[in-house]
Amino acid sequence: MRARLIAVVAAGLLFVGSSAAYGAWSQGAQVGSGGPVVTGTFDLSATWLPAQTLSLTGMYPSEKRTGVLQLSRVGNGRWVYRVGAATVGGGTVTVYAGPACSGAPLTLPFAQATVQAGTATPQHCVEVTASATLAPGQAVTLSIPVTAESRSTN
Repeated sequence: MRARLIAVVAAGLLFVGSSAAYGAWSQGAQVGSGGPVVTGTFDLSATWLPAQTLSLTGMYPSEKRTGVLQLSRVGNGRWVYRVGAATVGGGTVTVYAGPACSGAPLTLPFAQATVQAGTATPQHCVEVTASATLAPGQAVTLSIPVTAESRSTN
Protein backbone atom coordinates (compact mmCIF):
# COMPACT_ATOMS: atom_id res chain seq x y z
CA MET A 1 0.00 0.00 0.00
CA ARG A 2 2.78 2.37 0.92
CA ALA A 3 4.69 1.66 -2.31
CA ARG A 4 1.57 2.36 -4.36
CA LEU A 5 1.03 5.69 -2.53
CA ILE A 6 4.65 6.73 -3.18
CA ALA A 7 4.29 5.83 -6.87
CA VAL A 8 1.05 7.86 -7.23
CA VAL A 9 2.58 10.90 -5.45
CA ALA A 10 5.77 10.67 -7.55
CA ALA A 11 3.77 10.46 -10.79
CA GLY A 12 1.65 13.41 -9.71
CA LEU A 13 4.70 15.51 -8.85
CA LEU A 14 6.35 14.58 -12.14
CA PHE A 15 3.25 15.66 -14.10
CA VAL A 16 2.77 18.94 -12.18
CA GLY A 17 6.49 19.72 -12.26
CA SER A 18 6.83 19.17 -16.01
CA SER A 19 3.68 21.23 -16.73
CA ALA A 20 4.92 24.07 -14.54
CA ALA A 21 8.35 23.98 -16.16
CA TYR A 22 6.78 24.08 -19.63
CA GLY A 23 4.57 27.00 -18.61
CA ALA A 24 7.49 28.88 -17.07
CA TRP A 25 9.89 28.33 -19.95
CA SER A 26 7.78 28.26 -23.10
CA GLN A 27 7.37 31.47 -25.05
CA GLY A 28 5.83 32.62 -28.26
CA ALA A 29 5.43 35.75 -30.29
CA GLN A 30 3.52 37.00 -33.29
CA VAL A 31 5.17 39.42 -35.60
CA GLY A 32 3.18 41.18 -38.27
CA SER A 33 4.52 42.98 -41.25
CA GLY A 34 3.84 46.68 -41.08
CA GLY A 35 4.92 49.81 -42.79
CA PRO A 36 8.13 51.59 -42.00
CA VAL A 37 8.38 53.81 -38.95
CA VAL A 38 8.34 57.42 -40.09
CA THR A 39 9.24 60.50 -38.10
CA GLY A 40 7.46 63.80 -38.43
CA THR A 41 6.09 66.78 -36.56
CA PHE A 42 2.89 67.24 -34.62
CA ASP A 43 1.46 70.37 -33.03
CA LEU A 44 -2.04 71.39 -31.94
CA SER A 45 -3.42 74.90 -32.09
CA ALA A 46 -6.63 76.03 -30.36
CA THR A 47 -7.78 79.53 -31.29
CA TRP A 48 -10.93 81.65 -31.17
CA LEU A 49 -12.27 82.51 -34.59
CA PRO A 50 -11.71 86.23 -35.19
CA ALA A 51 -15.35 86.99 -35.95
CA GLN A 52 -16.51 85.02 -32.89
CA THR A 53 -13.88 85.64 -30.22
CA LEU A 54 -15.15 84.92 -26.73
CA SER A 55 -14.70 87.99 -24.52
CA LEU A 56 -15.45 87.60 -20.83
CA THR A 57 -14.61 91.19 -19.91
CA GLY A 58 -17.28 93.18 -18.09
CA MET A 59 -19.94 90.49 -17.92
CA TYR A 60 -23.01 91.18 -15.79
CA PRO A 61 -24.99 88.59 -13.75
CA SER A 62 -26.69 85.85 -15.83
CA GLU A 63 -25.29 87.26 -19.11
CA LYS A 64 -24.47 84.70 -21.84
CA ARG A 65 -21.64 85.10 -24.31
CA THR A 66 -20.50 82.74 -27.04
CA GLY A 67 -17.40 82.14 -29.08
CA VAL A 68 -16.18 79.55 -31.56
CA LEU A 69 -13.09 77.55 -30.67
CA GLN A 70 -11.24 76.14 -33.69
CA LEU A 71 -8.69 73.34 -33.45
CA SER A 72 -6.03 72.78 -36.05
CA ARG A 73 -3.03 70.52 -36.34
CA VAL A 74 0.34 71.25 -37.85
CA GLY A 75 2.51 68.36 -38.92
CA ASN A 76 2.28 64.91 -40.41
CA GLY A 77 -0.50 62.36 -40.19
CA ARG A 78 -4.03 62.07 -38.93
CA TRP A 79 -5.22 62.75 -35.40
CA VAL A 80 -7.87 62.50 -32.70
CA TYR A 81 -8.54 65.00 -29.92
CA ARG A 82 -10.05 65.36 -26.48
CA VAL A 83 -11.76 68.37 -24.94
CA GLY A 84 -11.24 68.19 -21.19
CA ALA A 85 -13.49 69.36 -18.39
CA ALA A 86 -13.63 73.14 -18.47
CA THR A 87 -12.81 75.26 -15.46
CA VAL A 88 -14.85 78.44 -15.19
CA GLY A 89 -14.74 81.01 -12.43
CA GLY A 90 -17.82 83.14 -11.85
CA GLY A 91 -20.18 81.20 -14.09
CA THR A 92 -20.86 78.06 -16.10
CA VAL A 93 -19.77 76.84 -19.51
CA THR A 94 -21.45 74.73 -22.18
CA VAL A 95 -19.58 73.35 -25.21
CA TYR A 96 -21.28 72.22 -28.42
CA ALA A 97 -20.08 70.19 -31.40
CA GLY A 98 -19.85 72.51 -34.39
CA PRO A 99 -19.79 76.29 -34.74
CA ALA A 100 -23.39 76.89 -33.57
CA CYS A 101 -24.48 76.84 -29.93
CA SER A 102 -27.45 74.60 -30.65
CA GLY A 103 -28.40 70.98 -30.31
CA ALA A 104 -27.23 68.73 -27.51
CA PRO A 105 -24.21 70.03 -25.60
CA LEU A 106 -21.12 67.85 -25.26
CA THR A 107 -20.52 66.02 -22.01
CA LEU A 108 -17.05 67.03 -20.89
CA PRO A 109 -14.56 65.49 -20.95
CA PHE A 110 -15.31 64.70 -24.60
CA ALA A 111 -13.15 62.39 -26.72
CA GLN A 112 -13.41 62.66 -30.50
CA ALA A 113 -12.93 59.05 -31.55
CA THR A 114 -13.28 59.74 -35.28
CA VAL A 115 -9.85 60.08 -36.81
CA GLN A 116 -9.43 63.57 -38.23
CA ALA A 117 -7.76 64.24 -41.57
CA GLY A 118 -4.46 66.07 -41.36
CA THR A 119 -6.05 69.31 -42.57
CA ALA A 120 -9.22 69.09 -40.45
CA THR A 121 -10.19 72.14 -38.39
CA PRO A 122 -12.98 71.06 -36.02
CA GLN A 123 -14.95 73.87 -34.40
CA HIS A 124 -16.81 74.00 -31.10
CA CYS A 125 -19.22 76.66 -29.93
CA VAL A 126 -18.50 77.68 -26.34
CA GLU A 127 -21.22 79.40 -24.31
CA VAL A 128 -20.35 81.03 -20.99
CA THR A 129 -23.08 82.16 -18.60
CA ALA A 130 -22.08 84.50 -15.78
CA SER A 131 -23.29 83.55 -12.34
CA ALA A 132 -26.54 85.16 -11.19
CA THR A 133 -24.67 86.24 -8.05
CA LEU A 134 -21.73 87.77 -9.93
CA ALA A 135 -20.48 90.73 -7.89
CA PRO A 136 -19.75 94.07 -9.56
CA GLY A 137 -16.21 94.02 -10.91
CA GLN A 138 -15.86 90.25 -10.45
CA ALA A 139 -14.11 88.64 -13.38
CA VAL A 140 -15.34 85.59 -15.22
CA THR A 141 -12.49 83.22 -16.16
CA LEU A 142 -12.40 80.19 -18.43
CA SER A 143 -9.93 77.41 -19.12
CA ILE A 144 -10.64 74.54 -21.54
CA PRO A 145 -7.90 71.90 -21.85
CA VAL A 146 -7.58 70.36 -25.32
CA THR A 147 -5.21 67.50 -26.17
CA ALA A 148 -4.50 65.71 -29.43
CA GLU A 149 -2.92 62.40 -30.37
CA SER A 150 -1.36 61.37 -33.65
CA ARG A 151 -2.85 58.38 -35.48
CA SER A 152 -1.49 56.03 -38.08
CA THR A 153 -1.71 57.18 -41.68
CA ASN A 154 -2.43 53.73 -43.13
